[in-house]
Amino acid sequence: MSTLFTRKKMGRPRVESEEIRSRVQQPLLGGLDAWAEAHGIPRAEAARRLIDLGLAAYEFAQASSEIDRDRARSKLLEKLGQSRAGS
Repeated sequence: MSTLFTRKKMGRPRVESEEIRSRVQQPLLGGLDAWAEAHGIPRAEAARRLIDLGLAAYEFAQASSEIDRDRARSKLLEKLGQSRAGS
């Protein structure tokens, strides 16, 4: 009986994502780099986390009912905790 081996593909695994590019002025870039360094993560990961935090804060601000506010508050606090822990 013969055994077939599948070759492992080289490179990064495929993920459901899309690349975005943006120009950032120096003061904002300095803040981003400082935040990334404080959390021990690369600049790109810092940008992703800060976008995620900003969207969670926006969702909290836009919540119209008490249930929605509680849900959005919990989500925002969870994300803030993750950013402080550096995970």
